Amino acid sequence: MKTFTKLITVGGLVVAGVAVTTGPLAEWNSRREGLQYLQNIEKNAKKAQH
Repeated sequence: MKTFTKLITVGGLVVAGVAVTTGPLAEWNSRREGLQYLQNIEKNAKKAQH
């Protein structure tokens, strides 16, 4: 039974570690992509004016 408890505990720690790592990375990536999208819209608007 101790082995099963250790397995569940370690699995929980791994899942928590992955969530802590991927959460901020995903947020940073979405912000970067959003900025690129807005910059692209701005470039296209300037081209359309000329």
